[in-house]
Amino acid sequence: MTQTADMIIALFPKGSSRVNAALKYATIVVYINSGRQADAQALMFRLLDFTLQQYNAGKLIGGYSLTTQQQVLAFEIGLYCTVGLPATGLVLPGDPTDGGTVDKVVFPSTTTQNIVTSNGNAGVQFPGGTITGPVLVTITPLSGNPLNTNLDQYGPFSDVKVSPETNLGGNVSVGICPVAAVVPATVYLAHNNTATTIEVLPRGNFISGLCGITVPPTSLRQVFDLGKNGDFASAAKLVGSAVANLLLPTNANATGGGITGTTKSFSPFGGVDIKVYMTAHSPVSQTAPAGSAVASPPSTLVKTQLGTLLAKVNVLFSVTSGGGTVAEGSSSTVTSDATGVATVSDWVINAGANTVQAVGTYADPAVTFAPAPAGSGFPQAVTVDPTAGITFSAIGGDVVPYGSSYQYMSGAQDFNPSFGTTDLTTAGFAAANGPFGTGDVDGTSCPINSDANFVPNQKWPLGTDLLLLKSFPLPTGWSTPLTVSAAIDNDIKVFVNGHPLTTFSFSGDANYSYDSETGFVTHENCATKGSLTFSVPTTFLNPGGSNTLAIRARDRGIVNYVDAKISVSTP
Repeated sequence: MTQTADMIIALFPKGSSRVNAALKYATIVVYINSGRQADAQALMFRLLDFTLQQYNAGKLIGGYSLTTQQQVLAFEIGLYCTVGLPATGLVLPGDPTDGGTVDKVVFPSTTTQNIVTSNGNAGVQFPGGTITGPVLVTITPLSGNPLNTNLDQYGPFSDVKVSPETNLGGNVSVGICPVAAVVPATVYLAHNNTATTIEVLPRGNFISGLCGITVPPTSLRQVFDLGKNGDFASAAKLVGSAVANLLLPTNANATGGGITGTTKSFSPFGGVDIKVYMTAHSPVSQTAPAGSAVASPPSTLVKTQLGTLLAKVNVLFSVTSGGGTVAEGSSSTVTSDATGVATVSDWVINAGANTVQAVGTYADPAVTFAPAPAGSGFPQAVTVDPTAGITFSAIGGDVVPYGSSYQYMSGAQDFNPSFGTTDLTTAGFAAANGPFGTGDVDGTSCPINSDANFVPNQKWPLGTDLLLLKSFPLPTGWSTPLTVSAAIDNDIKVFVNGHPLTTFSFSGDANYSYDSETGFVTHENCATKGSLTFSVPTTFLNPGGSNTLAIRARDRGIVNYVDAKISVSTP
């Protein structure tokens, strides 16, 4: 107590103010010693109110210097301790020359009390009856982005303190007046909840004086609603055309009244945009062979409206049509990384149209939401736009298209006789893309050799057998027959997973015939695409694993040509 009494001498100049403060403090001590705790606390707040009035008027020793601010804080702490109140929430008083500063004692009242900074940037409203005892309100402007979040922040930011908070019998409204020219309607008032989290607050009451506006909120709401619905004429009639122009930007928060929220706990406050945006990071449309993975797996980028890349956003990638798989299943959840990107590991597609939908969920536990009355419409989560997600599409083409790469080997006719059935090894084989053939030779010309997109690879000597091997995947659950289409000059045998198709089922015109002695489907004249096909039943296939196409092509002179594709059988 002695130390606190000594602070009166350090703060108050000689004269009536020092005497006034000393008498009040002496009476407080008397009340404490006589067990009149409530009276002591009530008088303490009167002394504190008087001290702050003197400080705000520049009448304390040292004016608004840092030393004086520190002494005022020490005096506040001493007074609180003297009367048995917790000093939690007490901070250095602000500089009264800064229009964003408030240091004021507020006493209980049955009427609404609005405490607003002189520049109108921040304020607190105490509805009648919400204060059960006097409280010290301190509002101090803050710089930077002081809230504990990567979401977009909208200032001005103020450190708002009410001490003791235990004297609040209900929620009060806190507000700021945004300095940004355009503020999204999804910006809500928020404050630091812990050292690492923020709490987003439901909309609070209109605070008269915030943003320098004292009209009731219903008028502003009506003006905004009329403007939002395009009825600018009616809005102008309510407030005049000049004022209407000021009050009718594209969002409500940029109008008079600022952004307010309801709370019973206090810390740095500011606006936070609780809407983030997800865009496609990979192509939204692709093609790939059916049964294989697309070249660019579906990927999204998540960021705020102002461009901050966001980690910790869960993106659910779900197969919505086509029956393919993502990450070997029907769905997969991926969390965006530090660059804001979430990419599913793979997307294996089936034949025809396939789609995957990516839906984002903000999962960062650093953002919490205060409880709100039922039916208030207060959001309880950060929303990721578009809410319906992003659709990625892919067309599953040929399982193995014409012109694919093969392992190949040529040799004398009938070399390696077990090839295609029991021998599917690639030892000694080279790699090259089809088609294989001589092209036009000595005046013998075939139209297929003129296809600029499929130039024959001249690695097949005339009069020899050419062995081709091609592996292709099929996704788990594949249940559709396949068709092998071959263009050949002269003869061909086709195998899938060791099963001979030549003897099983083929379809071709009069230029094709089956030679039971050699096992070849024989052919005369130029090769053509689509004129020779082989059916592959599902029992020959290996869903969820690798499959092998094996071809033995035979040339009987003049020119040669071979190429093949595998496609999904058409019913």
